[in-house]
Amino acid sequence: MFNDFLFDRFLSLNTQSLAPKSLPTQSAITIDGAPKTIETKLETNADNWDFKFNRVLGKSAEAVKINKKQSAHQRHISKAYNG
Repeated sequence: MFNDFLFDRFLSLNTQSLAPKSLPTQSAITIDGAPKTIETKLETNADNWDFKFNRVLGKSAEAVKINKKQSAHQRHISKAYNG
């Protein structure tokens, strides 16, 4: 069993292949100090990203959809870790 588990969401700022300001969201998991990045296959406008809370700002359909999917990823990973 792992001793340390951390889950985080973030906006990938190091990509140049997408349209300006449209960036992929990613999730990261760290288990016992070993980091791993998870592609979510979701994109959002960088202007709509809340860097403090790592979520899409607002109540638009896109924001709600992305935030729900990100939360579902977090629940799924936490459930797999916690059993």
